[in-house]
Formats: sequence, structure tokens, C-alpha cells
Amino acid sequence: MAAAAAPPPEAFLVPPPPPPPAPSTPAPPDPPRPRNGLRPPNNNNNNKRRGSSCGAKQPAWKRRRRAASECGPVLPSEFLLGGNIFDPLNLNSLLDEEVSRALNARTPQSSPLPQRGRDPVEILVPRDITDPLSLNAPGEDGPHLAAVKKKPKYPSNKPSQRPRRQARKFQYGNYCKYYGYRNPDVEDSRLRALKPEWFRGKEVLDVGCNVGHLTLSIAKRWGPSKMVGLDIDGRLIRSARQNIRHYLSEGLGMEGGEEGKGKTRKGFPAALCASRGPIAAPQLPPDGPGAGEFPHNVVFVTGNYVPEREEAVGLQRPEFDVVLLLSLTKWVQLNWGDEGLKRLFRRAFRHLRPGGLLLLEPQPWESYRKRKGLTETTYRNYQRIRLRPEQFPAYLTSPEVGFERCELLGTPHHGSKGFQRPIYLFHKGQSDAP
Repeated sequence: MAAAAAPPPEAFLVPPPPPPPAPSTPAPPDPPRPRNGLRPPNNNNNNKRRGSSCGAKQPAWKRRRRAASECGPVLPSEFLLGGNIFDPLNLNSLLDEEVSRALNARTPQSSPLPQRGRDPVEILVPRDITDPLSLNAPGEDGPHLAAVKKKPKYPSNKPSQRPRRQARKFQYGNYCKYYGYRNPDVEDSRLRALKPEWFRGKEVLDVGCNVGHLTLSIAKRWGPSKMVGLDIDGRLIRSARQNIRHYLSEGLGMEGGEEGKGKTRKGFPAALCASRGPIAAPQLPPDGPGAGEFPHNVVFVTGNYVPEREEAVGLQRPEFDVVLLLSLTKWVQLNWGDEGLKRLFRRAFRHLRPGGLLLLEPQPWESYRKRKGLTETTYRNYQRIRLRPEQFPAYLTSPEVGFERCELLGTPHHGSKGFQRPIYLFHKGQSDAP
């Protein structure tokens, strides 16, 4: 038999152990991405653009265009005033408090949050679009201030998702724009029922004067020696004091003719008074005979004229020649009942000097029902009222009060039926006691 072939010597060799694995090294971190959104430069020279025949760099303008196409400009996302890209100055927050709270949630301290109870934003609307500054507007045809009307945030057929701010109730009849809707752009019709001789050189008290338009008209036209406006609302009294300057500005008048068209006597444009307020500055009281003339004969005071107790009525001393109680009795009865109104009548009688006059303008009984639900107090007093407005003349001339006689001056005409109210004149006798 032939012997088998011997295996090669490599078959008996033990293979060497595999080399130990190299220690793993962490991959280098990605370079930080710039804030402008552009990609960082690539320093790897081996990574060339495919299809290029050489390693030369592209022109700078091509690289910029490519970068702009891949990543557009990064718009700012935060604003100092809390606005957004469509309203960077956050002007919408001045018009709507709900919008302000939603947009200013991140930066409320630096955002113009509207104050609660502030008057609405006013916009100056020119009457003539071709003359926006009203430089040629004659007299009363100049620009006027119009309040911005807010659009409803939610449709009427859907429930509101946020609580709305409760409207101010004006419990005491202290409407901040009372004269705005009673006498819009016209003279107060009640002045025609009054006589100048009742006020000239007299001391007059106007209770419930509101912002003082009627008070200032009497003080300026008929020259009482002293005119006091009293109201329970301090904000209305502050407005009345500011209105003094408006009545002083009326004394400047308007020049006639084409040369003076739209100009005041001092050369100011007509738009200046409408946009910046009254032109006349407050005057210091002069020394001598002019110390009692307008505006130094009028003063406004905050206070409640309804006595709390009957003892306060007996302590009242005569101080005035004329007392005005105009469109006041309804609010007194709703807030203090019949007893509060009776105390007010008796105090007004004792506040008058012998021979003094009381001017009374009561609201009709039908108007009480519309305001009875303002508060729990007004609703409770409404149910208990027994002294109706048509009974006021008989009560004031009764021995319980003491006026000598009463006369109806008339019912001034007004475009609204609710403001067509009678005005009564009550005469106090020459004796102090009722």
C-alpha cells in the first residue's frame, strides 16, 4: 500500500490570539449651530461637492444665496412690550383688557396694561377728510372726540369663555357722561325756565351738580356772588373743576371773516382746543371788585347732602339764597327711602335764608322702575316708597317742611321723553321757622 501524504506543517500550528480591540474614543461633538440659522463651515477638504472638477471654492455670493435658500431669516420671538410679530408695540392691549391679559402673560410689568375703570380710548375724528387738522374749520364745525367702540369678542349665539368685567352701576345716578346724552351739542333746555334775577348777586347751592355744566352756565351768565356745586361722587367733582377752563375758553370767541376762519382771537387753530383741551389757563383771583366774577364765584365740593339723622337737620343754619334740586329726588328715594328724602327737603328749607327760593325738578315715577334693581338697597326701598313725585308740592308746602307757596315753571321740551320733567319753584317766607 502506498503511504498517505503527510499534512503540511502549517496545519499543526496554533493560530495566534486576536489583537485586543482598540479603546473606543468618543465621537467629536457637532459644532454649535450659529444663532442666525446658517450652517457652520466644513473644514474637511476631502468632502467636495459632487460633480465639481476641481476643489476650488464657490464664489461668496453663491454661498450666501445657498445659505439663504436653506434657512430663512430668524424672526424675533420675544418683544419688550409683550406684543407679537403682527403687533410689536402691543397697541391692542390699550383697547381691550382681555386681549392685554392674553398677550402680556409673559411680561406684564413692561407691557401697557390698561387700568380698571379708565375711560375708553378717544380718537380725534376730523369732520372734513380734506382738512384733517381742521385748520379751516369754522367755529363749532371743528373736529370732535369720538370714543372707540369695541367689537364683540365672542358671537352672541356662543357662551363667553372668559368672565367679563361687570359694568359700573351708578347707584346714585352719578353717570360720568350724563350731560353727553342729555344735552348733546345743544344748550341745556332748563336754563330757559330760569330767570337771571333769581341768581344775580345771590349765593346759590346746586345739589347733585354732576360734572357742573349747568352750575358753570349759571355762574358765568348770571353772575351770582357765590355758586357752590355739590355731588356725592368725587370723580365727577374733579371733572367739574377741570371744566372751568372750558368755560373760560369760550370767552375767547372766534374771529369772523375769511382771514380769521378757524382761528381763535389768540391765533390758535381750531383743532388745538379739540385735541389739547381748553386754551385758557386757570386765573388767579384779582384784588378789588373783580374778585367775585367768574370763575372766582364758583366752587365744587364733594359730599352727601342727605342727613343721616334728624338731629343734623335741626343744626342746619341758613346760608344760601337759592337751592337747586334738579333730577335728584329719584336717587335719594332709591338709596335712602322716603325718610331720607324728607330729611333732605327739611334741610334745604333750613339752608335757605328768609325769602329764599328752592328749584325742584323731580323725575317721574315711571322712571323709578328701570333703576330699582341696581342694588339690594334700591330694590328694597323701591318696594317701600309711599311719597310719589306728584305729592312733592303738597308735602313741601305742608307745616312739616314750611314753604310758603309753590308755582310750576313749566316742562322744558326735550327730544327724549324721559327728560321732559316739570320744574317747580318754592318760596320761603320771611320768617326763619317753618
